[in-house]
Amino acid sequence: MNRTLFDIAAGYYDFTAGQLPRWQEHCRSVAAHLASDTKAVLDLGSGPGVSAYELSGEVPGLRIIGTDFSKKMIQRAVRNRERYPTAAQSLSWMRSDAVHLPVRSSSVDAVTGHSFLYLVPQRERVLSEVARVLRPGGRAIFLEPRAEGRTIPSGRTWLRDPWFAWTMFMWSLVGRWDGRFTADELRSCLERSGLQVIRCDSQLDGFGWLAVALKPRTGSAAENASALPEQDTRSA
Repeated sequence: MNRTLFDIAAGYYDFTAGQLPRWQEHCRSVAAHLASDTKAVLDLGSGPGVSAYELSGEVPGLRIIGTDFSKKMIQRAVRNRERYPTAAQSLSWMRSDAVHLPVRSSSVDAVTGHSFLYLVPQRERVLSEVARVLRPGGRAIFLEPRAEGRTIPSGRTWLRDPWFAWTMFMWSLVGRWDGRFTADELRSCLERSGLQVIRCDSQLDGFGWLAVALKPRTGSAAENASALPEQDTRSA
C-alpha cells in the first residue's frame, strides 16, 4: 500500500520540489555538513532526485547513490537528469527498501535523508542499516519535520513566498499524521542505532530539524572502501 501511495504521489512531489527554490537551496546546504574527505554518499528516499542532484551540483565529483522504494519515483529521478545537465556521471539510482540496503557494511562516507525518516514505519531497522553501511567516522544527515513548530505558516510567510508556505503547511500536516519529531525524539532515535548526534538545528523557518550524527570510529582503515551497490537501476 505504501509503495502505491508513493507511486501516485510521485508527480506531485516532483512538481513541488522542482518549483521550490528554498527547498532546493536546503538540499544543497547539506554539503556543508559533509566531512572534507567525503567521497561516497547514499541518499535515502531520494524521490524524484532533487536532493541527490542538488548535492551533486554543490560537490562536483562526489559519488552519490540515490535510493527509493517507489518505482515511479526512481523513474522520475532518472528522467530528471535532463534538468541537471552538469550532474556528475557518478550519480546513480537504485530501487531499494531502506530496511535492507544492498550496500556493503562500512562502505559509505555519508548517508543523507531529506524529509525521509518520518515517513518510515520501521525507523529502528532503517537506522540500524544506516549505521551498518556507514564507515567508522561517517556521517548521517537528516532533515525531518519539527513537532514543536507551528503547522500553519505566518501571514507574512504566505505573502512573501506563498508556494513555500503551502509546501511547509502540507509537510507539517503530513508530518502530523506520519510522525513529526521533537528534537529529543530525533536525537534518541539516532542514538539508539549507535550513532552519536553532534547537532540538531531548527531549519526552514522552524518547520524542520536538521540532525547530523557520527558513526563512532571503532573499525579499521580497511573499512573505508567506496560503496558498490549490488544492483544498479540507472536504466529504470
